[in-house]
Amino acid sequence: MTELEYQQALARLIKGAEYLERTDLTPKQREQADKLYDELTRKILIYQGMEWAIYDPNKK
Repeated sequence: MTELEYQQALARLIKGAEYLERTDLTPKQREQADKLYDELTRKILIYQGMEWAIYDPNKK
């Protein structure tokens, strides 16, 4: 990820957070948006060198 891609990802993350605040989303829309938001967050954390902060519900 380049610095430009990182900045674009941050902007998308903000838009995604605003989208997820909506109360009119169907469960399917919310599930899809959550998946995209989580994947984008993961990519940003990896770029920042913060892999340790990635939540893995399957990890014990």
